[in-house]
Amino acid sequence: MKIAVMGTRGIPARYGGFENFAEELSVRLTQRGHEVTVYCHSRHCPESDRRYRGVRRVVMPEPARPLPKAMAYSVLSMLHAVFCRYDAVLICRGSNAALAWIPRLAWQKVAVSVDGVDPESDSGNPLQQLARKMANRFASRFANKLITDSEAMADYFRQSYGVQSDIIPYGSRRISLPPSTALGTWSLQSRQYVLYVGTLLPQNHAHTVIAAYRKSLLDVPLLLVGDAKQDAKYMGYIREQVAAVGPVAGSRVILAGTVYGRQLEELMCHTAAFIQSTETGGTHPALLQAMGAGSLVIANDTAAHRRTVGEGGLYYRFNSVTDLAQKMRDAVHRADEFQPIRSKAQQRIESNCSWDIVADRYETLFQAMAS
Repeated sequence: MKIAVMGTRGIPARYGGFENFAEELSVRLTQRGHEVTVYCHSRHCPESDRRYRGVRRVVMPEPARPLPKAMAYSVLSMLHAVFCRYDAVLICRGSNAALAWIPRLAWQKVAVSVDGVDPESDSGNPLQQLARKMANRFASRFANKLITDSEAMADYFRQSYGVQSDIIPYGSRRISLPPSTALGTWSLQSRQYVLYVGTLLPQNHAHTVIAAYRKSLLDVPLLLVGDAKQDAKYMGYIREQVAAVGPVAGSRVILAGTVYGRQLEELMCHTAAFIQSTETGGTHPALLQAMGAGSLVIANDTAAHRRTVGEGGLYYRFNSVTDLAQKMRDAVHRADEFQPIRSKAQQRIESNCSWDIVADRYETLFQAMAS
């Protein structure tokens, strides 16, 4: 089959979850004999090579104004796809769903993989919330196949638009790395820090993590990985919270910004605890990655997290600062006791959502679309 993957920055993956997904999926499908093309943005993928790990790369030029750059890049990619005889086109990110009709003009079969962002969440300004809802409406209307990453997202599309989706979770893999440059970068020691990874938005509760850390009186650092480009006001609040940490000797909150690739994997392999504090959304890629790395996951007690983590982690009462603080203390002071839970997390990844399993399900989906 000839398959196109678009809507990401491209490969090799240097950024977020969808880029990693595009690389892991496309490489595996190529190894199985399919001809896979990944559309890449020239700014993020400056390499001139037409192939990467056997996958065909189409590098689109920097879009010109007046269109927003992200939208123009998606339009150019889909217009290019119109003149290619793909058996299946996979569009990543629900924000690109409004353009799914373009490849369908050429009678191509289109699947849209929507973001795991709760459509009813109150993040962003009213215009951003409206844009999310419109994107979901377009996804339900224009896609031949709609792909969601969790039961919660599938329920939303079924109840709101009467559309059935194929549930295919994000993938991960088992990781084991020795301590190296990442720990040295922030002067960390194995099992002697607490880790948070995620976009710094109110519904992701980085502020709750900081408050719990202060209450825990731990003398090991808290490392916050992520940014807050969408909410400068909230980022200002986070910086105020960070400045207020102390006075316990050894306690500090590190704002690391965005970290990807091997560095992030190393941090996950050696943390005392990985805090999953989100209260909305589907299957979070960083959570699965942490489970694959054998992190001790401490998750906000939601139905979505229970379905994902199972017995491979600990849970704190919903948004409870006090309970999270106690779980943090336990993770640091009783680290050896939690090794069986860490192992269960890795076993759960291998059994339920390894990248090979994810590739199997997408291959079956594309074959059904092509036929």
